[in-house]
Amino acid sequence: MNTIRFFYFLIPALLLISCGSDDGGSSNPTPATAGDISGSVNLYDSGTTQLSGADMTITVEGTSPLITTTTDANGEFTLSEVPFGTYTIAYSKTGYGTFKQFNIAHNNENGTSITVAPSLGQLSPTEVLSVDITINTNEVEIEKSLDPPASSNDRRYFRIFFGSDDTVSNTNFVAVAPTLETGSEPSTTTYSVSELMDLGLQSGSTVFVRVYGDSFFGNSYNDPGLGREVFPNLNANSASPVSFVVP
Repeated sequence: MNTIRFFYFLIPALLLISCGSDDGGSSNPTPATAGDISGSVNLYDSGTTQLSGADMTITVEGTSPLITTTTDANGEFTLSEVPFGTYTIAYSKTGYGTFKQFNIAHNNENGTSITVAPSLGQLSPTEVLSVDITINTNEVEIEKSLDPPASSNDRRYFRIFFGSDDTVSNTNFVAVAPTLETGSEPSTTTYSVSELMDLGLQSGSTVFVRVYGDSFFGNSYNDPGLGREVFPNLNANSASPVSFVVP
């Protein structure tokens, strides 16, 4: 009888031990919902001289509270504990304007690395004092006077915007040339008729032109919300638009 009683007491005890062991082993860790975003940026003056990458503000747009950090001397940064999602990352610093990268997908608890390190230049110091246009048989010459003047030792950079009326600007245009440079003053940019056609301009149409000083690294980006390219570091001091009829 004593053996039987001991057996009945032993079974519940073993069951308690077994249940306790199962509960501890079956718990699952909580899935991660956030992680770090890291990257880097290269900073330059308005030309090709690289500068310290420090103190550029990096912001994850749309977060609340706003998640932001600053770059170190190498231009590197880490945004900590960013909730998973798809983001716009903004880069800004006094003297540089703001550059943006869109559709950064972030869903890795081990961290997301932005592999494309943008090269960003300072705001352009180049003003456009005047623009004159000369029409030849199959060419259009756009002559510009810049300040400070361009020289072989001090090259200057600029952008040419084409529009359909005299409100043409860096936010209202039908075509834009890539960043151009010059080492002479005044400088002349020549377009053949075929090159104007490649820009989307039509023969016989009246086209308005405005020129802005730019930097070698123009910091431009395509904004899907605006549906156009944005030019953050143009020099706003630009001569009035001039017009010509496409040959």
